[in-house]
Amino acid sequence: MRTDDDLFQASLDTFSKRAGTYDSESSWVRDISLIEPMLVGIEPHSSVLDVGAGTGAVGELAESKGHIVTSLDSSITMLTCNRVPRKVLGNAQNMPFNSSTFDVVVCRQALHYLKPVEAVMEFARVSRGKVRLGSITMNNKNDIDFWRRYFSIASPGRRHIMAPGDLSRIVNAAGGCVTDTIQRYSEVNLLGAVRHLSESDRRRIVNLFDSSDRSKYYGYTPSTTGGKYMVRWEFVHSEFS
Repeated sequence: MRTDDDLFQASLDTFSKRAGTYDSESSWVRDISLIEPMLVGIEPHSSVLDVGAGTGAVGELAESKGHIVTSLDSSITMLTCNRVPRKVLGNAQNMPFNSSTFDVVVCRQALHYLKPVEAVMEFARVSRGKVRLGSITMNNKNDIDFWRRYFSIASPGRRHIMAPGDLSRIVNAAGGCVTDTIQRYSEVNLLGAVRHLSESDRRRIVNLFDSSDRSKYYGYTPSTTGGKYMVRWEFVHSEFS
């Protein structure tokens, strides 16, 4: 069984390879319609901590709206590509901030690399009670074996694969209250997020989608360039007292 350190290092290795092309791997990365749900309704000129900020897509949009943004990520390579001025290299589960430092904490597409409940409790600690989460989820929890096979190849440092409703359950387990949920869908290029893999591993990904009945539930369309499929998004707004 892999240790916490093993998983952490595997995720760092993955994103050190992906950082330079991350923004172009999938259209969802910079798709405003998949960032707006993280930010809608935040009071003007709020201080916002973007956890797992990566290359800064969420933080840059938040800054354009007048918010004061701090980006936190555990990957120095990803932060190097992040254009938000205030950047912190750090562990999302033990952040170097005092309690109630930020008006709002947002985290999009990073919670699955963490221990979710413990991480959200830490988000709540450094916030003034408002936490926003966003994640791609499976269409159905019964798809778990299919996606485990995919991520064992594509992103071996990943801890969790989210199912519908998981974000709300995590918030509740962390002691928070869900105030809103938003659902979206987006199209994904099958080979976009796995450009960093070897040719043989990319072929394994294509073979997995070509051979599994599960892929049809995601609208998978094969092609000579690898094909495309649809993914479900879930966004949760929450409050902590």
